[in-house]
Amino acid sequence: MDYTNPKISKVAGKVGFAVAPKGPAGKHIQWFYDEGLGINNYSSLQEKEAAWLFIQWRSSLESQFKEIHLKEARRFDLCSRKVLESQEYVEAAREVGAEEYAKSIRDTLKVATPMYFPSIPEFVEVAEALSSRVSAAIAGVYTVEKALEDANSEIYRILEEAGYY
Repeated sequence: MDYTNPKISKVAGKVGFAVAPKGPAGKHIQWFYDEGLGINNYSSLQEKEAAWLFIQWRSSLESQFKEIHLKEARRFDLCSRKVLESQEYVEAAREVGAEEYAKSIRDTLKVATPMYFPSIPEFVEVAEALSSRVSAAIAGVYTVEKALEDANSEIYRILEEAGYY
């Protein structure tokens, strides 16, 4: 959670975190980024086996507990409930001023349905279009407004070319 750390972030103290509000259907967010850990169907058997080993390592309790204690690039958006609900997680977040963010992650996972990914072949491309623009806004390359406008245009283009519009 480097952007909450005033020693290295220009936006520390200027960001907030909360569970997304319910939408028109009365449901909370139904997509929570899971790092895209998947295995491409077109990969070789050796690549699939390597990817599976990587996913096991990356999502292990040991790896996730290590991440909350990193000195740089510390993360609190983890997938293990054992980690998220641990006192160690709460204390690690408190140590770097990321308590509000860590709480919002736990609260979001209580209401999100992680099985929801739009079942369209273009989903990865859409997610990349959004996440790259959000990352650019966080880095200060673009304003939030510009990043979201560009993401919206790119996503519309992707979906239009796929025949959805």
